[in-house]
Amino acid sequence: MRCMAAVVALFCLCSICRAEAYKAADREPTPEETYLLELINRFRADPVAEAGRVAPGGDAIKGYMGRGVDWEMFKTEMKALKPSPPVVMNLDLLDASRKHSHYMILNDLTHVEDPAKPGFVAADMMERIKLAGYKNLQLIGENCFRDSSNPLHSHSAFIVDFGDGGAGGMQLKRGHRMNMINPAFREVGPSALPHKNLSVTHEFGSRKAGRLAGGVVYFDKNNNQFYDVGEGVSGVRISSSDGSNVSAWKSGGFTLELTSDQAATLTAEFQGQKFSQSFPAGKDNIKFDWIVPEKVALERAEKLLAEVDKIKDVKSPAFFASSVALYVGTRGLGLNAETMKRINELTGALGPELESHQKAVLDAYAVLDQSNSASWSKIVSEHRKPYRNTIADAFFKDAETAATIKQSVQRFEKVAESTKVPAQERRALATQIESTEKQMTTPTFKSEIAAMTAKVKAGTAVTK
Repeated sequence: MRCMAAVVALFCLCSICRAEAYKAADREPTPEETYLLELINRFRADPVAEAGRVAPGGDAIKGYMGRGVDWEMFKTEMKALKPSPPVVMNLDLLDASRKHSHYMILNDLTHVEDPAKPGFVAADMMERIKLAGYKNLQLIGENCFRDSSNPLHSHSAFIVDFGDGGAGGMQLKRGHRMNMINPAFREVGPSALPHKNLSVTHEFGSRKAGRLAGGVVYFDKNNNQFYDVGEGVSGVRISSSDGSNVSAWKSGGFTLELTSDQAATLTAEFQGQKFSQSFPAGKDNIKFDWIVPEKVALERAEKLLAEVDKIKDVKSPAFFASSVALYVGTRGLGLNAETMKRINELTGALGPELESHQKAVLDAYAVLDQSNSASWSKIVSEHRKPYRNTIADAFFKDAETAATIKQSVQRFEKVAESTKVPAQERRALATQIESTEKQMTTPTFKSEIAAMTAKVKAGTAVTK
């Protein structure tokens, strides 16, 4: 094991090497990455309780590599830690984190990248984070573990900080642990990239920004009162009393930038059910979670199944539209095996076909610029055609709206290259984009547009 320092303590946990290519499906966090964030915030909320889960005598951590650690010393140190406010997911930090985890998979455990090696982004952490679009930064930090067994394994290893250099079989200054508990950090991008093991990187950051809210919406399938992989509910609308809103990602996680530090009430709404929680004024981030009642999912599924069952002509447009609604409306609901079997029998190959069409549009959107707008329009029209007059058409409609916004921002950037754009004009464009984004329903595109809006406001828009 080896460690290095830059900006704040930077440490690595060393393991075995195996190269494997990786490409992110989209900017959204995966369930594993969302789970890592929840573990970090659980630790920040109660370090003593986390010590009981990590140390021997607490929950067993399969594959854990903490041999030689003085566990009494570890627990004493954990008791001395003060709880910290929650951190929220930042997609720019996540992008930088994923790229570095990928670099380590191709090469080896490190904080410093070599331009002569595959997967190179930038030599040091600060430059990689800036290149990912994280601007106005005030403080950054990084943890790396190239060969973790699983998310919980990496989390436990970072907290214990086992290794040479310090007392008690733990690293000098406990750099990983201190990054994770540091109250100055407000955002994080925790990547979890699979190879033969799991390459994990935490990119922590703080920037000039307003108050942030984050959390998870999920079905608690195992009744442990904690988010686990596979439990997230996507598309849930999260709104604040200050007027800001966002939709949960596919993983069930979300981040919402509030408009002020005043007291706020957050509300999550799904299938007619609402859950609200009020928070006092303050500058600290807000943690807002909702465990969706199981009956909500079952009632939703039964209603959609009934709509399909009542249509006898299986070749009719009405049957197709109802089947699409059934597929789209039951994704991620955590339904029992019997209900899922009924849904799969009715939808058949419809789901994979729809996802294939959506992926083609997302791939085209990723490379959209002024030079290929004509081909973009053709691609969207072609893949949208089978789903007009169905609920799935909302995705393609949002794709077209997002493309219009993206191209507007690209034109804005072109002007800004040669002319200093007044802050008033930036705010006016950002306000127009925000107004349009609120009418969209697809989390992927809403996240993209929200990120663009923030960068337009800051004068740092990046659309490629």
